[in-house]
This record gives sequence, structure tokens and C-alpha cells, in this order.
Amino acid sequence: MGARTRVMLALLAALWLTGSAAHEADSAPGSDESTPTFAAVQYTPVAGRPDDNLRALDALIARAVRDGADHVVLPELAVTGPLVGADGEPTFESVPTESIPGPTTEHFAAIAKRHGIWLVVPVLETASYGGTHHVTAVLLDDHGRILHTVRKIMPGGDGAEGEFVRGAAGTVVQSVDIGGRRVGLLFGHDLMVGVRRLADLGADVLLVPAGWRRDELYGWPQVVADIGREHRVSLVVATRQPEQRLGGVFPAGAPPVGATPNGDEDPGAVAAAQIESPAYALAPPASLGLPMMAIPRHSQFSPELVELGRDLFFDANLSRPGDMSCATCHKPEKYFADDRALSEGLDGRLTMRNVPSLLNVGYKGSLFWDGYVASLESQAKYPMIHVDEMDVRLLDNVEAYVRREPKYRQRLAALTHTPEAEITIEEVTFALASFQRTLVSGGSAFDRYYYGGETEALDAAARRGLALFQGRAACAECHLIGPRYALLTDQDFHITGVGYDAATGTFSDVGAGINSYEGKGGVFVTPSLRNVAATAPYMHDGSLSTLDEVVSYYDRGGNPAPDLDPKLRPLHLSPREKQDLVAFLRSLTGVERYSADGRLIVEADDQAQAAR
Repeated sequence: MGARTRVMLALLAALWLTGSAAHEADSAPGSDESTPTFAAVQYTPVAGRPDDNLRALDALIARAVRDGADHVVLPELAVTGPLVGADGEPTFESVPTESIPGPTTEHFAAIAKRHGIWLVVPVLETASYGGTHHVTAVLLDDHGRILHTVRKIMPGGDGAEGEFVRGAAGTVVQSVDIGGRRVGLLFGHDLMVGVRRLADLGADVLLVPAGWRRDELYGWPQVVADIGREHRVSLVVATRQPEQRLGGVFPAGAPPVGATPNGDEDPGAVAAAQIESPAYALAPPASLGLPMMAIPRHSQFSPELVELGRDLFFDANLSRPGDMSCATCHKPEKYFADDRALSEGLDGRLTMRNVPSLLNVGYKGSLFWDGYVASLESQAKYPMIHVDEMDVRLLDNVEAYVRREPKYRQRLAALTHTPEAEITIEEVTFALASFQRTLVSGGSAFDRYYYGGETEALDAAARRGLALFQGRAACAECHLIGPRYALLTDQDFHITGVGYDAATGTFSDVGAGINSYEGKGGVFVTPSLRNVAATAPYMHDGSLSTLDEVVSYYDRGGNPAPDLDPKLRPLHLSPREKQDLVAFLRSLTGVERYSADGRLIVEADDQAQAAR
């Protein structure tokens, strides 16, 4: 790579000093590096006329694109129309359900790909078990790929449409990164609980397919605006009532943007607006094969704050007895991971799950194996108070400690512009998160081959493994490889069967199922495969010790378990093909190394170049 010293310097100097405006201005609309423009479609569909509804929606989407939108939200049941039976009462009997992907998602995937936009499409999904149906919001990216779904369970039988069970707040646990914005999905009737939940998880734009009826509509614009201001989020709301001035985009602290009234010649209306002042600055990539990193503007990032965060990361006084730091489990010399299935916390207690590497953690949208939080600032609090980890009992104790220590008190006050007596855990986590965002690792042999054009960077076995990874083995369906960079994760949740006991019919760890996914078990976020050869053991429970075991596990299609991800299937790889996959996985180890005190190790060639 030549001057590897810039790995840290670029991140420290450019993360904050280089704003996103200049870069975003040069980016193509709809790309993941442009400032996104959101639009909401207001449309009243006609029951029993899906073809007419599709034509009207296509026209409205085209109008939004002409107005500059690259992210469009459709209202609930926009294709099927109201679920009305022969007696005029809501029913599912007259409306066919479908699978996902299915005709509706395939239709809009083609639209998204043709226009180069992102779409949120609500679909009446085929029931997964007797007596219930799902209305499912599907997020399609500009390539027509399904990135995320949120389901609302609706009981079978008749009943007033407004009385259907709403999507539980627990189903709203995930947000995705779009152009430096953390974007989440929820249904209109979930605003009161879902907005708070997603805001707590770091989302700052929420896309909302709504189905409000005429008698519900009049009070909602003000309610939506108030919720947006209270939680400092922007809401993009699509409804089924175009004639009302409901509006589609509610930037935080601003009045609603009114929708264009419906004219006689128009099937509906579009409310589109640019959301200004992104909550994130975008930093240039620090290493080959990595994307730009989104840095929250409120983090007050600076090189000095990074250094303070490094000191805190290694300070054992953040634990109850003063003998365990963040680095106790996230060992720099072990790629900021641990080499044990479960790490040892205070008093010999074991951690609940395998300790993941912190390298490239700044790119993660869902933290912890169950995705419980979406920001590094929030994540930093949990190990401190967890009884099996640092067990500080109360975060107040951390605040009291840093206020007593002049080396922390004075620096935190100066760097975060906070009076010394008012320093809280928030300032501490700002510093810890700032340090962790500098822990990057790219420039692997794979990166040099795939993105750097070095044809000899991979040997023949690794090249065959890459072909399998992207082809018949289908690993890249979850461990994504993009045209410009690869995080090697879809940042989504899957059930792979790890930890399932067929005898008892239970998972040893339900993962995200405790908060979401309708109580399903064994739901975990896809880990990145960067540095995978150096961060054994594997899986959330550390149950697989080697890469050979991991490849063999997926070759047999995982463990049979309820709701196993449909992407898992027996591969029937030959012994040589398994070896080739392992060879490719070994090529994913980055060039960056870190010393025992968490500093980037500058190699001799960098020192020589710096001297010249």
C-alpha cells in the first residue's frame, strides 16, 4: 500500500475536517455516497383492481423521480387496495396473498432498478402459519435487491381494519445505512412506540407506509410533526388519502411538507423534499477495499478525543474492582478479539457470547450479535454494566470516576465543551466510540486482487475459492462483495441453526428473537468475514474452532432447525472445493496491525517514505 501511515492520519484528519458536502455533490443520485432525497406517495388504491393500482403507482414513482427523489415510499396495501369483502367489511378472503419475493416485489424491483432508486413497498404476504397474515414492508435498493423487511402480523377472520394487531415494537430493531443516514422502517400505526425505539437505536430517518382512513387522518399531521421533533428524527410518511394535505416528509424541527393536492387528472400525489443537514459526516476510506465511514456529527470527533478514548479503552478502573478494561476481551494483538469461545469476565464469569473483533466496527449498523444497538456510543455502555463483564453496577460510578481524574476531567471538558461538573457517561462514550472508529483493517490480498488490480495477489486456490464464494457456494448472498468495496456482511439477521437442540426443540440462545422476529430463536446478525482467519473461534457461541469446521457446517446446510434461513442448503462441495474456500477466507486478513496499547503499527517502508 505504500504509505500505510495514512490509515490513521486520514481517519483522524479527514473524518471530521472533511465534510460530506463536496463529496456528495459529485456523487450520482441514488448511490450510497450521495445525499438521499426522500419522497412519499399519497394514493388511494381501488379494491380488486391491482393492475390499475400498479399503473397509477408506477406513474407516481416516475413523477417523484422527475422531481429529484431517489428514495420513494408507497402507502400500506397500495397494490391490493382496502381489504373489503362482499358485505363491505374488511376481509382477507377476497384478496390473494403472495410470497416474498413474488409478483409485487418483482414488479417494483424492476422499477427500482430501471429508475436507479430505492423503494419501500408494502406487500400482503402469504401466511406463515394458520390464521394469520402479514403486511410486510419491503425495502428494495437501487439494484432491485431486497435489503430489509418489517412485518405486521394481522389475525385471520373479519374485523374492523383498524383493529388488526399492529406491528410489535420489538419487530423494529434494524436500520440500514443510506448515504450516511441511518434509515429505519415501521408502519403508520406503530409511530407511538416504533419511533422511540428506532431513534434509540441510532436511526435518524424513518420510512413509514401508512394506511390511515379518512376518519383517522385529520389529527395525524401534527402528531407526526411533534413525534419527529421530540425524537429528532425525520419521518417520510406515505398514506392512502391523496386529497388531504398530509405531506410526506417531516424534517426534525420543521413544519410538515405539504403534498400536492390531487387533481382530476392525477391518480395521487407525491410529497418530496431534500432532508438537509445530514446527521453524519462521511470520511474517506482509510484502507483499500473499505467504503467511506459515516461519523455522527454529535460525536464531536477529533484526534485528541480519539487519544482520550484510547486511554479509556485500556483503563481497568471502568470496571467494578478495577482489574478489567475493554481491552481485556478485545485484545489488540488478537485483532481486537479474543481466542476463546467465551471470554472471562469478572470473578471468573464467562461472557454470554463469543467476543467479536472491533476492527471495522465503525461500519457496523447493528452491534452485538443480536443487533441490540446501532451506535457505538450506545454500545459502549453495556459491557460496563453487564454483570458478566465489567460489572460497574451503575454508570453513575463511571461518571464519578472520570470527574475525579484530572487527566480525564479536564480533557473531556475541553474536547466536548462540557463543564467539568456536568460530564456524564455520554462524553465518555463519545471518546470510546471515536477511538473505535479508527480501528480499520483493509488492504488484504483479496482487496489488492479485486480492487487493486494485482492479479498475482491471490494464488490459484484462493481464486477458485472466490469463484465458489460468489457462485455455487453462494456465500456472497450474505457476505456481500460490492463493486467498489466489501464489508463482507449484509448486516442483516439470519437463522443458521447454530445452538439448536433437536431433542428439546429449543435454541441455547434466541439472539434477536428476544426482541423481534416474532419470538423466533437463533436469530443473529451476519458477521463480517474480514480477518476471519485470525479471529477464531467462530459463531456467536464460539462453537466452531476452525475455518474448516465452518465451511463443513455450511456445506451440509447448517443444523436443521425451525425457520432455518432458506438460503442455507446442502452444497455437496468436494474436499478440494472446501480447501479452496478456506484459502479464499485466509486472503481476507488486512494489512493493518495494532500494538498491545492499541496503536497502529507503522511498518518500516512507511517510516522510510515519511523520512523522505
